Amino acid sequence: METNDLYLLLEARRKELNLSQSQLGILALGQDNSSVIQAIRRGSSPAANKLEAICNALDLEFYIGPKRSELSREPVSPPGFMDATTAFDPTKPLPTEAERTFLPIPYSSRAGGRRGVGPVAFSQAWFSETGHAPDNLRFIRLQDDTMAPVAPADTLVMIDEGSVKPVSDGVYAVSNNGKIGGGRVTQLTPDTVAFIALNPDRQPTVHKLGDHTQPFRILGRVVWQGHAI
Repeated sequence: METNDLYLLLEARRKELNLSQSQLGILALGQDNSSVIQAIRRGSSPAANKLEAICNALDLEFYIGPKRSELSREPVSPPGFMDATTAFDPTKPLPTEAERTFLPIPYSSRAGGRRGVGPVAFSQAWFSETGHAPDNLRFIRLQDDTMAPVAPADTLVMIDEGSVKPVSDGVYAVSNNGKIGGGRVTQLTPDTVAFIALNPDRQPTVHKLGDHTQPFRILGRVVWQGHAI
């Protein structure tokens, strides 16, 4: 890909997310300027680590590997779900009694609220497939629209409370000024993070962790979501 094509792609995504070039600089590189983007516009090839950081901030895939046409196009079912072929495959053994046991996940309607039994239970086999530790999981209901339209307000999500350190491909439930929302979290400094809502109408914000004047807290990584129909 030519640098001009790369610049146009990144700019189109930046505008789609309603980010200024300076905001993108903060989210990707912790720099309040647009020098990297402008350098790409002038035809300079960015370093791989900087380009990867920009792609992560824009929720774009940074990919180096075999040509995608050479990779398997077999559909993959999400963890914990079975397609029709798998569900009725006579060559596979039936689930054991332990795997057929369903485990309820604690539920709390708000951050720090009293926990009760959640409205959904998951089989032991699901935990084995996904690797999630049941003791770290709980349900929580979104109160903000920061994950809309993927998960609008009032959506029930399951979070892993043992996973609060931001990683580039994670979506996290957060408590911000007493309201529970969700989105991507990027570490800027050891005690400062940028919160990027999935909702394109919401602007990124920067928060200092542990600062009581800015009540922002990462509750856990979102590992499941459900909607009432």
